[in-house]
This record gives sequence, structure tokens and C-alpha cells, in this order.
Amino acid sequence: MLPSALYFACMAQTLDLAGQRFGRLVAVSIAYRRNGAYWHCECDCGGTNVVRAGLLRNGTVASCGCGSREQAKLNCQKWWRRNERIPEQLRSGLKNCYCNMLRRCTDPSDKRWECYGGRGIRVCNSWIGPDGRRSFYDWALEAGYQKGLQIDRIDVNGHYEPGNCRFVDAVIQANNTRRNRVIAWQGRSMSAADWARELGLSYASMQHRLDRDWPMERIASQPQRGRRNG
Repeated sequence: MLPSALYFACMAQTLDLAGQRFGRLVAVSIAYRRNGAYWHCECDCGGTNVVRAGLLRNGTVASCGCGSREQAKLNCQKWWRRNERIPEQLRSGLKNCYCNMLRRCTDPSDKRWECYGGRGIRVCNSWIGPDGRRSFYDWALEAGYQKGLQIDRIDVNGHYEPGNCRFVDAVIQANNTRRNRVIAWQGRSMSAADWARELGLSYASMQHRLDRDWPMERIASQPQRGRRNG
């Protein structure tokens, strides 16, 4: 216990906040001291809080926590009002499309970083920042997004931006990659992915054979292990 004289000396040096209002809080009495005075406060909502004097005075804490909860609820309501125009069955797919696009262009830990952000592919300014998601969603709906489609860059060396993006199915996207090859054989020219489908091969098997410089005659005549044509 502090000696009485020292105790009252400390009290005299402490600013008296009793009865003062700080946002939704009204300081009632000192709760305890620990590197400063902590005040017992009552909130307009009926809740209570114990807050360090400095945090009350600089406005860092202005409620018992009800203010933060109300703001979170308002933000959620605002988000859903913004996206009421998006059919419910499309929301999940659009969210995944947007988040995956950002991650592969901005997060070095993403497994596809080297093919995107690692080689300079960026997301345009209108699709990032506070209103970026909303701007992307608006563009996506105008561009004809439907469930099951994937975002595709027309120029595979270009950035993610309205003039260079479209929504396509998985087949078209597979044909529009840097690694895909156009192969001429028997008077026809098709991508490796299209030849693989026509010959009854998986795309991985087709790439494996091309990487080993197999001629198309051998690729076409040798069935894939575990898969039968027809």
C-alpha cells in the first residue's frame, strides 16, 4: 500500500475526468493505475468499459465496443446493397475470380506467381483499391460473365485490364497460353490442346510427347496408357 500522503499526491497529479464525455463514453471513476490512470466508463448503450485516460483523451476509444460492431454491420449491409445487382448464383464465382487474379499478380507466395506477377503482369488501377472490386464486378457483368467461365487475357503478355480481358470457357483459355503450340499436320493447323482432344489424349500427355520431339505420326499412333480411343 502507498503511504497516504504519496497516494493523495498521485491523485492530485491525475487529471480528473469524472463526468466528462468521450464519444459514447462517460468517465465515472478511476479503476486502477498501471503506467497511467485507467477509468471506469459507462457507455450510452448501457455497456461499460475500462479505458486508459490517454486513449479517451485522444479519441482512440469512444465506446464500449458497440460502435465497432455497428460499423461492421453497416459495412456488411453496404456491401450487399452494392452487389444486389449481381445474381446470387454468380457472386461466389466472381469473388473467386477477382481474388485469384489479384493473388497471382501480387502475392509472391502464390504457386502461379512466376507466370504472372513474377514476369510483370499487373492488375489495372481501376480494379484495385477501395472501389476496385466493384469496378471489376461492373465490368464483368457487362462483359457477359456467367457461371463456369474464366477470365482470360487476349494478349497473354498483357495486363489484366478491360481492353485485354474477356470471359471464356476452359477450352478457349487452354488454347490461349504462352506454352500452347500451333501444330500443322495432315493439312490442318490446330493448337496442341485441340489435337490432344481429337486424338483422345490428355493435354499433359500431349505436352509430354511434344517436349520429347515425337513426330505427330508417332503421337497419333501410340495410345495413351490407361486410355483407349473410342
